[in-house]
Formats: sequence, structure tokens, C-alpha cells
Amino acid sequence: MYNDFDFLTLNEPYSYDNSIISIPLNYTIAAANNSPQAAIIFKSTHNAQLLFCNEEVVVVQIEFHHQEANLASTYCSPSKNMESNMDILKSPLLRFEELPFIILGDFNAKFRIWGQRDLDHRGSTLLSVCHLMDLTIENNPDSPPSYSSSRGDSCVDLLLTKNLSDNISMEVREEMLNSDHNMLYIEYSLHNTELHFTNKINIKTRLAEN
Repeated sequence: MYNDFDFLTLNEPYSYDNSIISIPLNYTIAAANNSPQAAIIFKSTHNAQLLFCNEEVVVVQIEFHHQEANLASTYCSPSKNMESNMDILKSPLLRFEELPFIILGDFNAKFRIWGQRDLDHRGSTLLSVCHLMDLTIENNPDSPPSYSSSRGDSCVDLLLTKNLSDNISMEVREEMLNSDHNMLYIEYSLHNTELHFTNKINIKTRLAEN
């Protein structure tokens, strides 16, 4: 599984003793030390610098062929205020305002623009924040739902970008992940180098297989 991806972002990852486990030795983990709800895992051969890290937001800067981009993973709990996570992301967005920026996360927010039939206050709030921060929502409203359970389907896992043209694509893959969330598979071309990203949600079984 891991050899297919350059970067993986995790939300609510399976952990033991507050740490994410079963990650191959040739990958590096960027996550909080205690009870991480968001993480970024990347091949150790990649040049990546940690910019920010807490339990719900992780931001790294990656460099390929002397060109840089920022990657963030975030988990917005449905029981917490989403704005606090977005406020954290504002700092690197402003500090590196000219760089490409990729944000993957479970926002627990619903709106028709990204494929949700119904909408809620969090969806309206997120849409407003994206406009203010000049973020593009890359989700295709015709894609399969990113979350599916006995309680229904929804599109709460989103890809947000800034300063990217048409060199990024996203696909929702309905794979068996021992999770009620599907995988978002992203291809991004950075200076003639094709990078592969994905998000994984609650990946206990797939981690144990490696």
C-alpha cells in the first residue's frame, strides 16, 4: 500500500498508547505526541519541514526540484468550533502566500457545492472561510460520498487548495479500509514531478497488513 503514495494524511488514526503504530520504517510521521487526530505520513527520502503541529492540525512544507509547496492535514470535530482550526491554517497561508497549498481533512461540514444533498451551518461557515482565505474546494459534487454508514452518506472529507492551476486531480475511491470513510486519492504535478497523495481514515486493518 505505502509504496503507491508519497504522502498520506490521516484523520482519527488508529493509535496505541496515544501513538500511531505500524508505519513502515522508510516513512516519517508528523503528528502530535498524544492522541493525534490529524497526521501526515511521508516517505523519509522526501524533503519535508514541519511548520505546525497539534492534535488536530499538521502542516509541512515539501520541496521538489527547488520548488516548494505546503501540505496540511486537519480534523474538525463535529463537537468543536471549526473556526479555530481554520484560524491556525491562516498563519502559514499568509506567511507563504505565493506557495501552492494543499489541505486535506475531515471537516464534518455539509454543503451542496461539494456533493452534499443537505447543508448545515458548518458547511456555510466553511464556504465563507474558503472565500475569505482564497481557497478552492476541489471536490467534485458528482463523486461518491466520502463517508458512508448505517446513518447515511455524506461528503465531509474535503480537498482545499490555493495557488494551484489544473495540475491536481482528486478521486474518491470506495475501497475496503475498515472505516466508514472512503479514500481521497490525489495526483499533483510539481515541477514535472508527479506526487501521489491520499487521506486515510481509521486505517487499523490496512496498517496491520504492512
